Amino acid sequence: AIGAADGSGLWTFDAGSGILSSPAVSGDEATVLFGAYNGKLYAVHAEDGSEKWTWDIGGRVTGSPTLVGDHIYVTAQGGDLVALRTAAE
Repeated sequence: AIGAADGSGLWTFDAGSGILSSPAVSGDEATVLFGAYNGKLYAVHAEDGSEKWTWDIGGRVTGSPTLVGDHIYVTAQGGDLVALRTAAE
């Protein structure tokens, strides 16, 4: 993450593998989501880059996550579209 005011580095996150996707930021800007070659979707705290959770989607993440309501949609290698619910019912 880079500071908007002065361009200084704020934090980094090591996914342990390459990252192809662009990040998505939750509406409240508290969570940053992105996928990696290791097949995991990551959610990190926007403030400090600490990990909130990961989800193994079963294949290399090839697309950027999209947030719609309480769902996250992302594509995986092989053409799979994966949907995750962000809130409990």
